[in-house]
Amino acid sequence: MAMMGTAEVAVAEPVSDFVDGRIYRDAEEMRQINAAAAEKGYLLVCDRCKNLSEPIVAVIAVANSDDAFGFCGDCYRKISEDFLGHVV
Repeated sequence: MAMMGTAEVAVAEPVSDFVDGRIYRDAEEMRQINAAAAEKGYLLVCDRCKNLSEPIVAVIAVANSDDAFGFCGDCYRKISEDFLGHVV
């Protein structure tokens, strides 16, 4: 149970279930991630559009798990717009 002002709000899920991640979007860091995958014979593909020709520009790595999601530039912008509004 959580208190917001004077109203009580029931919390359905424990706080530990929320996703806590890191976004890798530094250009050099992304080149290193793509190069490391290529050395092992992997091609990183956007998890949203699956376009093989677009490079991965951002990776969201979920803390406390092995989950990570890569996005091309267009999809990363679209996802950013969903959360932040129009991005110029």
